[in-house]
Amino acid sequence: MESQVRILVVDEDIEFRSLLGKTLTREGFFVQTASCHEDAATLLDAGERFELLLTGLRVGSICGGEMARQMAEANPDLRIVLMIAYGEQSRVKDLLEGGARYVSRPFKIPELLDVIDEVLEPSGEAKGINR
Repeated sequence: MESQVRILVVDEDIEFRSLLGKTLTREGFFVQTASCHEDAATLLDAGERFELLLTGLRVGSICGGEMARQMAEANPDLRIVLMIAYGEQSRVKDLLEGGARYVSRPFKIPELLDVIDEVLEPSGEAKGINR
């Protein structure tokens, strides 16, 4: 049986976060959401493991880029997709040079799914069941 890819979605906007979580779940991914760095850290501290972190740059008291750096240090196999506004790439240049990808907001779901597939494909990770 093929296992589901586990995605952690971190974003301050509750409506966006909820809609994105539901959409990715329908695509066959296992999705958990968090509103900020602290909530994401709580999930990881409780032993939750994820293959992919999908985060915005504004996620509470810490920049999403910094949160992604910290999580990548703790879990080197974690892949990262940043949801950023046009022109914000320079703020996370080191992450992008390290293999993180980004999608510019606003984006369409097929565009995001393509980026997720690209990030997961090199490692041979299972994709969402419906993909």
